[in-house]
Amino acid sequence: MRSHKLPPERKRPPKRKKRPPPQKDFELRGTSRIGAKQAVILKGPDNKEFIQYFRSKKKEPTPTGNIGVKFKEPYQDYFLLSVESRKIQIEYPTESPCRKSNDKKGVECNSEDGGKTAILSLVHGKALKAPAAHKKPPKKRADDKKKKRQRTFKRQVIKDEDVPPGMRVVRTPFGDRLVPIKK
Repeated sequence: MRSHKLPPERKRPPKRKKRPPPQKDFELRGTSRIGAKQAVILKGPDNKEFIQYFRSKKKEPTPTGNIGVKFKEPYQDYFLLSVESRKIQIEYPTESPCRKSNDKKGVECNSEDGGKTAILSLVHGKALKAPAAHKKPPKKRADDKKKKRQRTFKRQVIKDEDVPPGMRVVRTPFGDRLVPIKK
């Protein structure tokens, strides 16, 4: 009898784990609260600043069960969970958790929940500069006309001999005028 040799089983190469996408860090630039309205100014991973409002009407459940406000495009996978003076809490997407804290940007990953949330703090204690206002140069024509009128203004004076019968003179700092005499 022949002995059958079973073909050796092909070993499959071990599957490589997909590397998670790179961590996208936001930088907190400021917080604002006026009455019940809260807003945060953030600098995104693309170095563009944007304002994210924290409104109770817009709160919704996050994929991990927290309640928060979804970020604007293109960061719609992130949620704003809480806003306090000088710090906020955000939730990262489940496929791209916060893995490494970044002190320079004020990012502190929460290791207790596996990096699902992070606390962003203001790094610099300085106030933000006001945005440059686009001021239009004053219209010279309007200013010139106004100044010319002010220079050429002459107070009108009515002499007593020029007053017609039945009228009287009312004197004001801006000039005199005639009004009928009441009977």
